[in-house]
Amino acid sequence: MAQQIGEEVIDSFPTIENLGEFELENGQNVDWLLKNGDDLMYLEAKYSLSEKVGPLTRLAGQITGALEEDNGQVVVWSLKEPTQQALMALQTQIGQEAFKRVVFVNGVRPLFEYIGKYFGV
Repeated sequence: MAQQIGEEVIDSFPTIENLGEFELENGQNVDWLLKNGDDLMYLEAKYSLSEKVGPLTRLAGQITGALEEDNGQVVVWSLKEPTQQALMALQTQIGQEAFKRVVFVNGVRPLFEYIGKYFGV
């Protein structure tokens, strides 16, 4: 569900190149790699951020892998607003410095606005 909605939001920006699902150096995948000129965005979509170990560990791997690419903005987008507990658990797993480098966006309109602002379109 989140991926379908995210795809519709991305498609509303014809000047942004959607490179689709992207395999990171660490073997993890993110849902989309977006490109506009030299600007890149690694975008991972979730219905909601989970506090459960399995999904949390997978997301931590995706974030860490995207940050290691070191050439674009890492964005975790969720339809539902994440709980403080989920954010704290994620921060504990990836570390405070990595956590500070990730942008968390929730809701459809905020995703649209953030993509437009980031890419200047």
